[in-house]
Amino acid sequence: MKIYMILADSAQEVNGKLYILGGGWDVAGSPLPSMAVAVKAEIPWTSTNKKLNWSLTLVNEDGNLIRDESGNLMGTNGQVEVGRPSGHPEGAPISWPMAVNINNLVLAAGRYEWQLEVDGSHESVSFIIR
Repeated sequence: MKIYMILADSAQEVNGKLYILGGGWDVAGSPLPSMAVAVKAEIPWTSTNKKLNWSLTLVNEDGNLIRDESGNLMGTNGQVEVGRPSGHPEGAPISWPMAVNINNLVLAAGRYEWQLEVDGSHESVSFIIR
């Protein structure tokens, strides 16, 4: 499975397309007024029409999971089921776009990484807080 990730100020998924505002940054100050993780995963034909688990978590430069003020892990998770559209060529992967928006994130200076796992496949995108 191929997974592409990009950091942005804001992102939306609408009708299978990603709309990205202020995308491609990797250095910021804290607190961040807003940030988004935009994702495009190419789901293999053999993984379509079944539920796939996914999780997005934030870790620091040491690989430690980041928690919010309440002690909850920073991130989200869920399931997705990507169907095979009528007329799609057999064997061709099918795109799954996703946008996760995060507001008012306060982080200490350092390097961080959003890690995404989809059905055993992994990808990440990193950024630095000054």
